Amino acid sequence: FVTGRLGYLFYQNAASWQFRVGVGSSTTASLINGGVVAPNEWQHVVGVFTPTALPAGTMTLYVNGVQVATGVGNYEPNTDAAFFVGSTASPNRTFDGAVDEVAFYSTALTAGQIAAHFAARTDNPAGYANQIQQDAPVGYWRLNEPVRVFPIAANAGSLGTAADGDYVGVTNVEGPSGGAYPGLEANN
Repeated sequence: FVTGRLGYLFYQNAASWQFRVGVGSSTTASLINGGVVAPNEWQHVVGVFTPTALPAGTMTLYVNGVQVATGVGNYEPNTDAAFFVGSTASPNRTFDGAVDEVAFYSTALTAGQIAAHFAARTDNPAGYANQIQQDAPVGYWRLNEPVRVFPIAANAGSLGTAADGDYVGVTNVEGPSGGAYPGLEANN
């Protein structure tokens, strides 16, 4: 079991994007900030870690095809947790936005490759997937599924529609049964 921060993370603070990398012997991650977060606008965000003498290396953050920050950090891959998109394993780190076209590479992309990816996405969206695949990602998730709209969770209590809710992350699980909870029917 490794303690500390491992792997990488993209984060959004109030004003800018953040690229973090971590190494297991440290409880803090190396980070760089840059670019301007543009609410309700599509943005192309890329982080690159280029090793110099592992675990040390150079971190570079690009937004919309342009380098916006650089720094040094220590990196160790996270082999203890799954690859997450839109959140971390902690429920307090979710992304309140839409995510599309996620790619992961085993080699550092060049500034030219990143600029070409951004140009393809803005000038030729139909050819974007081909542009990404030409650089041989080890994982590529298009995330082009249609948006699922769940019905309103109607409130049956005295507050009426003012207390209606939304279904989020719906999972079907067996509910409580009458044998364990008094007042519920035996076949509930």
